[in-house]
Amino acid sequence: MSRFEAISIAFHKANFETREKFSLSEPDQSSIISILTKAGARDVMILATCNRVECYWTYLAKKEVELVLREFIDVKQSIWKSSCRHMSGPAAVKHLFRVACALESQIVGDTEITGQLKAAFKRTQQLGTPIPFLDRVVSSALKAGKRVKAETGISSGATSVAFSAIHYMRSELSNLEAVNVVLFGLGKLGRNTCKNLAKHARSASITVINRDESKSDSAAAEHGFRSRSIDSLEAAVRGARVLIVATGAQGYTVPREMVGEQQELLILDMSMPRNVDPEVGHLPGVTLLNVDEISAYAKQQLAARRDHIPRPMP
Repeated sequence: MSRFEAISIAFHKANFETREKFSLSEPDQSSIISILTKAGARDVMILATCNRVECYWTYLAKKEVELVLREFIDVKQSIWKSSCRHMSGPAAVKHLFRVACALESQIVGDTEITGQLKAAFKRTQQLGTPIPFLDRVVSSALKAGKRVKAETGISSGATSVAFSAIHYMRSELSNLEAVNVVLFGLGKLGRNTCKNLAKHARSASITVINRDESKSDSAAAEHGFRSRSIDSLEAAVRGARVLIVATGAQGYTVPREMVGEQQELLILDMSMPRNVDPEVGHLPGVTLLNVDEISAYAKQQLAARRDHIPRPMP
């Protein structure tokens, strides 16, 4: 049972609505790692992004790992079986390398996966899980990913959800001069979005909001944006032309009643699970995109990137 194993639920086999059911909060991820470690597993890591939820481990039977995961992921057996992919040994190692090299990303070449993988590994380290093999494989995979980005053109163009969201906004609104843009959420994805807004939407009037106001104040000062408190969220949304949501909440943070009846509003919900009530998208003046729809927009870059992926020898 010492072989390296992985269970993956990703966009290849699970659409957005299905992946929402598999979403794990950060406390849940930590709990799973701790429970599996106490059960005898080693090298345990949970990688949870908008495109995937994956569990890596050694020294524990797949059935036992699934039982623990199912305690936190309440889905029907049929959905579990149709959505999950299990890999072991070299196949699991190869998969992790492909993930680190952004070959398994919904947007091939996605530049955000490096930070997500580092954060997942750091969580494992902080929980004190034995990681004799995981340490080596993650380190090697990250080095491979760095080489891929440096030596190929796979990460050229729109290479992240954050960049793609801003690119979509610019394509929909030909003139951003004085357009009110509200960014809600300043986790890793939100901070990357801040950088892209600062670089590609300087003419817009940009407001940042976060539950921890010190983070929004810091981001506003760094990029020349305006910061507002979480108590001002509804007023900010009502005055926005574009709303970008990138929070880590496990439920709706933008309910139907927060948006005006006749408001013209583009909403880019990059959260997983979604944070904007889908009913908002039915309002006549609202265009609402989720992370899969934003990624689909970026896939126009795929054909050029695939030219950089080595093909198997005949």
